[in-house]
Amino acid sequence: MAQKASSSYIIRKEQVNNLKKVKLIRGYLYRLFPDIAQLRTEINRNNIHIYLSIPEINLVLGEDGKNATKIVKELNRLINDDKVSLHFNLIEVKNVYANAQAVANLMASQIKKRLPIRQIFRNLISKIKLSTEKFREKIKGGSFEVRGILDDSGIAQTKKEKWGKLPLSTIDSNIEIGRQEAIIPRGKVGIKIILYKGKIWQKKKSINQSAKLANEPVQREKQAI
Repeated sequence: MAQKASSSYIIRKEQVNNLKKVKLIRGYLYRLFPDIAQLRTEINRNNIHIYLSIPEINLVLGEDGKNATKIVKELNRLINDDKVSLHFNLIEVKNVYANAQAVANLMASQIKKRLPIRQIFRNLISKIKLSTEKFREKIKGGSFEVRGILDDSGIAQTKKEKWGKLPLSTIDSNIEIGRQEAIIPRGKVGIKIILYKGKIWQKKKSINQSAKLANEPVQREKQAI
């Protein structure tokens, strides 16, 4: 019993240390790059893998990758563990308007500039629709929700905008959610973005159908032989 208790204590201690490391990594990277679309960390024994999704990778890399090396050195200093090796991976977000978190970041920056909220909604919806045609992204609908003191009004209010299809209750809906806060002189403004990207099971069916169609000529050739 004593051995089991000590082993569980060691496991819990490792988990607490890992959580502290993740908190330090996330805090440092979000301070440097507030426009992060996604940040994922994976810890496997003596390895920490960081996956940073950001619209402009050049901001992270800098000239000849000098900025990236500085970031890795600073992260190693924060972790302060010689046994752990850090792996820093960058993922470029090519279509900003097809990523819910990137859209939330854009909305937050526009709210800080004191633009009217309805104008922000219209501009972002039109850009999302244009980007879907350009990049062939399947965004069939979505919704915006903003809460706080908006448009220099003295009272906190909630404003929503919805377009296209948005089946939130169905299981196979491919839905992406992004959240952000915009800090303005009158307080915080909460932002929630939902993008609907079609059905998950339909994608699998279309992949299977395309694979069958690709194999049909091969089967016909075998039958002819």
